[in-house]
Amino acid sequence: MAAGADDDYTTGNFLAQYDETSTATIGAFGMPGALEKTVTLPFGDIPVPFLLMMVATDQFTHGWDLARATGQSTDLDADLAAGFLAQARASVSDQFRGDDGVAPFGPEQRAPAGSCAADQLAAFLGRSV
Repeated sequence: MAAGADDDYTTGNFLAQYDETSTATIGAFGMPGALEKTVTLPFGDIPVPFLLMMVATDQFTHGWDLARATGQSTDLDADLAAGFLAQARASVSDQFRGDDGVAPFGPEQRAPAGSCAADQLAAFLGRSV
């Protein structure tokens, strides 16, 4: 079913749905030959290993969002954050930035001096830190 204006996203078993889709996604990436394929996304064809990095960065960054929203530390795994940040700097250009709901990323924000790698990643991806 396609998402519509009347969809109610406040009901349902979110944990079960997340577990189900996570399991399916991990399974798809683990299929023999999957990492040698290319997929077509709205902005073009990309190699599956790049898609895997995109998905991992997305999950990590939304973990940062949840930590921030719930008052927990956003100083997440420094090595993962640094790797995701390096990959994002190499692949997220201004053509992917714009207003919320219009572009995948907002304008790059400035992380305060001395910010942890996860905060730097969040700022690069358009979050206020």
